[in-house]
Amino acid sequence: MAAGAAIWGLLLAAGQIAPTDIAQSSLPAGPDGPAIAAAAQLDAIIQYSRWPVATGPINICLIGDSALHDRFADHTLSDGRSLIFRRISAAQFTPAACDIAIIGRISRAEERRIIIDVGDAPVLTITDADPGCTRGSMICWNLSIEGLGFDLNIGAVAQSSIRIDPRVLTLGWHRRRI
Repeated sequence: MAAGAAIWGLLLAAGQIAPTDIAQSSLPAGPDGPAIAAAAQLDAIIQYSRWPVATGPINICLIGDSALHDRFADHTLSDGRSLIFRRISAAQFTPAACDIAIIGRISRAEERRIIIDVGDAPVLTITDADPGCTRGSMICWNLSIEGLGFDLNIGAVAQSSIRIDPRVLTLGWHRRRI
């Protein structure tokens, strides 16, 4: 954990990344554009992520409602890792059952419980319901006219045992100006 925090700290100190940087990509045409973009962006984010122990398929729990979840389906990434998607309620969430928790619209109390339950477990947390990326998820999707972007909560990433390569920010690179 300390080495990962040190890398992020060095990048932050060197001015290479802002406290929350955003990567953004344009949306495919049509009403399913945001969901298609989210599915592609999720695959790319996973490619840049490493869990402390490789355990076989990556179990992805979809929690709450979100139009971005509509195009998620079980498949295999180009590196051979399988993605298994499962819709669950916030009450059904347990860190042991999920390698990734994608949080849609749920109550703040439910979201807080999930973030607390994750603790230091190797669970990548992603939300599309926290535009300020201040409630504890590691990655926060932001949908706008310009496209689908995401912020990194660097504090949450540094505290996690999951390593996210800083090059993840190259996904449709767009730096937010502070």
